[in-house]
Amino acid sequence: MLLRWTFGFAAATTLMWAGSWPFLDSIMEYAHDPVVGRTLPAAGHVHRHLREGFGETHYQAHGLTGPPLEESAQRPRVLLWGDSHVEGLQLDDDEKVAQQITSRSAYTGSAPP
Repeated sequence: MLLRWTFGFAAATTLMWAGSWPFLDSIMEYAHDPVVGRTLPAAGHVHRHLREGFGETHYQAHGLTGPPLEESAQRPRVLLWGDSHVEGLQLDDDEKVAQQITSRSAYTGSAPP
């Protein structure tokens, strides 16, 4: 009898674990950034947020999201300040407000017309 209960518990736990992982947020990795002097999301970390949507956020240096700083070195930089709607963890990087503004920008790196 005890063997049956033990096997049932183990089987149910395994099924719950195997069936629920696609619906859980990934674990956030943090690292101390000596430049900023704070603990921020680790550079290179990809966070999967699944509570309100199925979005992935790619973190760069200094806890920033979006394209790596090297890719945007020749373009003007704009700081977008906002709340959780601007951060948009439930969206992929290319669907977030900052990326939408960047993709709709007419600036190409040359002198504006």
